[in-house]
Amino acid sequence: MIRLRYPFAGAFAALVLISAYLGLGPNSISAVDDKVLHFVAFFLLTLTLYWALDLPRRFLLKIVLGAMLALSVGSEVVQHLIPSNDRHFDAVDIAFNVVGSMAALALCNWYNKRMLERRRRKKYGIVPAGDDVGDVELNAADFNADEQELGIVGEEDEDEGEAWDAMDSGPAPGSSEVENGTVDVKKT
Repeated sequence: MIRLRYPFAGAFAALVLISAYLGLGPNSISAVDDKVLHFVAFFLLTLTLYWALDLPRRFLLKIVLGAMLALSVGSEVVQHLIPSNDRHFDAVDIAFNVVGSMAALALCNWYNKRMLERRRRKKYGIVPAGDDVGDVELNAADFNADEQELGIVGEEDEDEGEAWDAMDSGPAPGSSEVENGTVDVKKT
């Protein structure tokens, strides 16, 4: 179920009504102002629709983009079909509609990502600036190669390892209990 943010949904509905009145009424706006009006109207329509729907970001982008593309072309088709206004189908108007929608989508997407990142940082905390050493494997960190482990095992570590091996494997070879690879079992 789609959840709505009512203030933005109300603003979107009001903008749709205002845009329909201006776009479908008689032509009283000059050609240059018409293009700016198309850009601003679709920028605001996209902006309010984006924030009116409470959906996951990727799905929301697809829904808003599809709706705005359909509305861009649909508004020009409807303008052409109404005989009382002296307007006709104009592909340049569609281009300004799409550019306005894309600008609003880019702005909303950037702000949404920024907002989510700030929320994550607040929830999980921020790594202090001095503790970040980078990726050692990619040589992205400033580190001293002399302090790095080389994988060489010291003598005392080898002695401890042999002691553990002897405890796990049973009697050592060459002891009185093992001869020629066979174990003598003492009966008591």
